Amino acid sequence: MSGTVWAPARESASTLAFMATLRLHSSAWQWVDAPQHAQWWVIDAAALADAQALAAWAALYDRLDHAPRVAFLAAQMAELPRPAWTFFKPPVKSGLIFNWVRPRQTAQVAIAQAAASSAAAMPWRHGLLHLRRWPNISRYGNTLELTVACSRLLAAPADYEQVLQWSVPAPLLDQLLSDAHREGLLHIASPAAPAPVVMQTAAVAVGAAPAPDRVSPAPATGPAQPASGTAPEAERSRWDLVKRLLGKFAIR
Repeated sequence: MSGTVWAPARESASTLAFMATLRLHSSAWQWVDAPQHAQWWVIDAAALADAQALAAWAALYDRLDHAPRVAFLAAQMAELPRPAWTFFKPPVKSGLIFNWVRPRQTAQVAIAQAAASSAAAMPWRHGLLHLRRWPNISRYGNTLELTVACSRLLAAPADYEQVLQWSVPAPLLDQLLSDAHREGLLHIASPAAPAPVVMQTAAVAVGAAPAPDRVSPAPATGPAQPASGTAPEAERSRWDLVKRLLGKFAIR
């Protein structure tokens, strides 16, 4: 356990004894001069000459977004300015100080474990995503946004945050990526790694129905002609194909 510590009477006997016990628990404690930058406060009421200063610190505590843990050293519990502060009567036994530290330590460990578990349980949130082939879109309601996202992930890799920008709801995207990862349809690469070259198949409904056969163009018999249609027309054609696929398989 460690952290940043602030004390208004850093050299008082009670504060020094308290900090000496904390260092028995861990040596990685760092003093800071500004109370708003500290994770832990140690306030020795007996060493304070000004009650107004204590009121000012209590008011600052109320304004902080992330409240520090406060050890309030005093002769009587009635002197405690805030119920969230922890009262200690000097001389303080080491066991009481360790018990004061332990809840924050447990919380920090739990947060770290949860973050590690989340990263392990959802690896698609880290790296570049590329679909090897079409997943079964119909199980997710045939939403157009998800269909377009799958089409793009088949064509080129993208990271998780980029896919979210394609208007796909995060819970729905996580469900699809979880299923695709479990079924071996999802390739996850580091940002520096090249994406695999894969053959795309269109299977968007139950039973993995194949996409309509593509007609290969006839061999050219004359000078090459420019591609017909402008970019907007090609984009509209893609959307028409997606809509037809959705309409075809949604009724099955």
